[in-house]
Amino acid sequence: MFTSLPFYGELTAALLVFYVLPGAWRVAGLVAISSALYLSLASAWFWLLIVQGLIAYAAGIGLSRAKSGPARRVIVTAGLLPVVGALVLFKLNVAVRGVLLPLGISYYTFKLISYVLEVFWDEEAVETRPVCFAASVTFGPQMISGPIQRPLDFLPQLARLRAGTFDRNLFDAGLASIVQGLMLKLLIGDRLGAFIAAVDARPADYARQVLFVLAACYTLQLYADFNGYTKIAIGIGRLFGIESPQNFAAPFAAWNIQEFWRRWHISLSSWTADYIFAPLRMASRDLGQAGLILSLSASMVIIGLWHGFTLPFLMFGVLHAGYMSVSALTLPARQKLLAPYRWLRPLRAIGGMGIVFILMTFSQLFWQARSIGSALLHVRLLSGYVPAGSLAMSDMRTDIAEPVFICMAVALYHGLGAPGWATLAGPIDRAVPRWVTGGVSLLVLSALSTEAGSSFIYGQF
Repeated sequence: MFTSLPFYGELTAALLVFYVLPGAWRVAGLVAISSALYLSLASAWFWLLIVQGLIAYAAGIGLSRAKSGPARRVIVTAGLLPVVGALVLFKLNVAVRGVLLPLGISYYTFKLISYVLEVFWDEEAVETRPVCFAASVTFGPQMISGPIQRPLDFLPQLARLRAGTFDRNLFDAGLASIVQGLMLKLLIGDRLGAFIAAVDARPADYARQVLFVLAACYTLQLYADFNGYTKIAIGIGRLFGIESPQNFAAPFAAWNIQEFWRRWHISLSSWTADYIFAPLRMASRDLGQAGLILSLSASMVIIGLWHGFTLPFLMFGVLHAGYMSVSALTLPARQKLLAPYRWLRPLRAIGGMGIVFILMTFSQLFWQARSIGSALLHVRLLSGYVPAGSLAMSDMRTDIAEPVFICMAVALYHGLGAPGWATLAGPIDRAVPRWVTGGVSLLVLSALSTEAGSSFIYGQF
């Protein structure tokens, strides 16, 4: 949807309506626009969004009024059980019957859980205005694939809408973010996706060198595709005066796996850190290192299962639980060992980044697979346990094979934080108006995009 021209025509119309409204009506207008978007995509599940939102809203009101500890515990349990239970039941239904999830349930459920828990911990966090609460739950740009914005981050921003102000800088930044996201998705992610689809159709027929390129493409394509979506979603939110949380922060520049998860899918990893890891770590603090491993493992397994109740996603979570546990247990010793050798710091950084990328790429063999058997086939082919085929890159269609290495390099460069780009872009921004650079970017998009664009990978969650 975010890559189709008709959508941007509808978005323009929605923005015109939104900014014609007086400030006092803009929050309600945002709810109406977001609701219309949801109804246009998945009208059959709109009732579930409403019911889940009403349950969380009622729980928040009840928690703000309840004074005794036992009463508050009953209310928070009554508020969380149906919200969490619905997500678990639908995920199980997907795993057993192969049906699609209700649109956005993985994202708005985590929003609602965070809201109920925050009010449970601090009753002053309650939102009593139904329209403002509805705006945070239904916010359209984040509905399909996040990012997961917590209500306590979203709700204060509504004051800007109610004031009827127009932030030109935020609006311009939104347009730039949309263009950047489209370029990541259409020019990088989709081209890598075409290569992946071609090789994945018959992996046993390709030479091992091609399969190693395929494995690296899994990680790089996911980054370009999902970060592209996130930038578009953040950009659309900015057009309506809402700043959304960032989801990526140069993840391939991470030296260790803990740092990687502080930079990758940040809205999900930070959510699990605050609402799963931190409470578990507090409860298990008397267990020492065993408690740390338990807390880390639970967080990573839940991240895996959040994507789906399947063995490949479970294996993805288990692998990262192992990565995180080993890294956390050995990090103090590694730092102590290398502290006297400051001259090794650049080599350590490069080596660490390489190891993290390899670990992520190996786990992506499972994340990307439709079944454990498919993932293990890739592992056996890459390891040489099963003889690989003979097809080389030169045997593929040129329009698929030729762009691969350039697209991989661009995705990796972007994921490293685009070193040196700010120095280059600064003089350009001062010399060339933003509308010119934006127009050139759109021309490049129109010239190099081969088709309308495939669906976003994270749209399935």
